[in-house]
Amino acid sequence: MNILTNESIIKANERTYISLLVSLEAGIGMLQIFIAVCDADRQRENIIANYEHELASTYRTYRVYLDPQEPSLKKAINEQVIVKENAIATVLGAEKLGLFNQDESLTKFFGYLQWTREALRELKMPIILWIPSRIHDQLAKKAPDFWSWRNGIFMFQLEPSLFINNLSNNSMVIGDIDVIDNNESSSVFSPEQLEASLAEAINHWGENSGKLATLYSQLGNLYAERIKSGKAADREQELTLAKQYFNQAIVLQTEFQQQDAVANSLNNLAGLYESQGRYNDAEPLFLESLDIRKRQLGNDHPHVASSLNNLAALYSSQRRYNDAEPLYLQSLDIYKRQLGNDHPHVATSLHNLAALYESQENYLEAENLAQQALVIYQQKLGNEHPNTQNAALMVKLLYIMELL
Repeated sequence: MNILTNESIIKANERTYISLLVSLEAGIGMLQIFIAVCDADRQRENIIANYEHELASTYRTYRVYLDPQEPSLKKAINEQVIVKENAIATVLGAEKLGLFNQDESLTKFFGYLQWTREALRELKMPIILWIPSRIHDQLAKKAPDFWSWRNGIFMFQLEPSLFINNLSNNSMVIGDIDVIDNNESSSVFSPEQLEASLAEAINHWGENSGKLATLYSQLGNLYAERIKSGKAADREQELTLAKQYFNQAIVLQTEFQQQDAVANSLNNLAGLYESQGRYNDAEPLFLESLDIRKRQLGNDHPHVASSLNNLAALYSSQRRYNDAEPLYLQSLDIYKRQLGNDHPHVATSLHNLAALYESQENYLEAENLAQQALVIYQQKLGNEHPNTQNAALMVKLLYIMELL
């Protein structure tokens, strides 16, 4: 299969993913049965991790695992979903049923789907049942009532690159190691795809729906990231769009009392202003985000540490070192107590504090902290990770500065 075909499959899967994401948000508060078909374990995990990340700030997302001996969908959800309000259930385990000619578990699975359909009505939430294609091919025949009750089917094609790439390259999974909890993780979608998804969502829900907030936030993050990375085709236009979408997200998130999401959007808009050197515009947004997180999460939550770190970085950029240092120290203390002394976030706080001391020509203390950060990065991220390489370079430079 050639590269062009592989790319077309990836683009088709991206469109399917957007449709799934929009359907999930549209189904909040009501029973919606979605069937997602995927044959590759890593691909399935990547897709689930993506939509969990996209939805986590607004909705409760649960992973529900079928009992291989008694694979009842209703039983699994009732036992494993703690809070059903504003919740989304991802159901896994069907891919393991009926393997090695053990058909009994698969027969039970179809039976539970067929005969307990009506009992699912009490579950007022979107349910995504993940199945392999071999089960999908039998489902309409073996559980016709359940099949007729479905609200959507999302077919993800197997990507040839899954066989080519190193299995450890899990690049689709969105994380927060490179930059501390800034919620700007790289999007797998183009601006055109997300804009099309937004248009579809507006047509479906209307302009003032709180469900649009997530898409506005995604678009703001995407355009902000393109500006910061130098990938923007038209920098001024994309800058205007990033600010517009962030502000639209904040309005809806505030109106519908999505406080965690408001804090994230304020933080990300502040980060955009900071990258432009607009420090006076960035500071009040960082402070407001910090205040919301403290009120919502308490003073010792890692997200509060992230806000403290971001505010400290802003002050450091302005050479306000006396303002920055106590915030970096607070951030470091929270991360150590909440995440442990060897977490990558701790290393990043150490690295940032080292950079602050380097700016003040306190090279000995800076080298000590940079060395601690380097050891953690090497242990947790490996020698090839950019954070590890940056820390190693800082240690070398600080050692040279001490000798001069």
